[in-house]
Amino acid sequence: MRKNFKPVVTRNSQTEFESWIRSHPLPAAGSTGPKQRHVKSVEEDDIPKPCHQYEYEWSATETVVRHCIDQFSSSTWLPTASGFQALGSSGKVLCQIDIPAVMLTTDDKMRTPEDLLLHMPNAVRSQHLIALLVADAAAIGVWKNGTLLRHRVLTGYTVRKQQGKAQLAYQRQGGGGRSVGARIRKRETRRLFQAFSDTLVEWQEDIAECRYLYHSGVTRVWNEVWACQRPAPPVARDDERWRKVPISIRRPRFKVLEHVAHRLSHGCVRTILQAKEASGDDS
Repeated sequence: MRKNFKPVVTRNSQTEFESWIRSHPLPAAGSTGPKQRHVKSVEEDDIPKPCHQYEYEWSATETVVRHCIDQFSSSTWLPTASGFQALGSSGKVLCQIDIPAVMLTTDDKMRTPEDLLLHMPNAVRSQHLIALLVADAAAIGVWKNGTLLRHRVLTGYTVRKQQGKAQLAYQRQGGGGRSVGARIRKRETRRLFQAFSDTLVEWQEDIAECRYLYHSGVTRVWNEVWACQRPAPPVARDDERWRKVPISIRRPRFKVLEHVAHRLSHGCVRTILQAKEASGDDS
């Protein structure tokens, strides 16, 4: 065979191939015509499609939950990781409520929306700390009733230029630290984490009033904060108020801090079927 040989597909051979495909269909495959070219792995009717979705802030949690309970009164409510969902008689999800993180508790007894409402009066101490920390920056803020009381953004020259690796991580992996730049980055690393600890000390009265303390960042950088002694952080590592921020943070800045606060203080309702359909047979 010649090196530059290219097979030629004639119209007749293409027609014969399409005829063979139609007579020997692939498993679970539909027609190969222009109207249907995909393979169906599941029935489309089995995939829930939300017909209505809206977001609400933490202060409207009680109103929203009561409304959903009334609208889906004949449904069975089950707890989820972020709230509750209503199931119809056939077991399909009719409604899902994502509760704002600032209104959730770790009480195992809260199995239904009614349980949440019973604990609501004891859960509205809505002052929270959000602390975002990476190797070269930090952003801290305190919110009360949805209003930002104070915030601070800290940065430092702690990342090796053109390599993107923090000096702290570089040294832990056996990297040298004798150059002038390395000494500067080591000093900046200590300054950044100590400034973070100083901020916590300065805000300790506000922190004492916080219901939850939200944090992000790997264990390595937080170990540096707990190692600070002049002064030491006013909050213990094992304080039961600490909660993990459910968002990946790359560079803490004020806008990122606001975005995290919005996510934590807002919930969402997803309605799969209309209430009038949910009240009857949903099959």
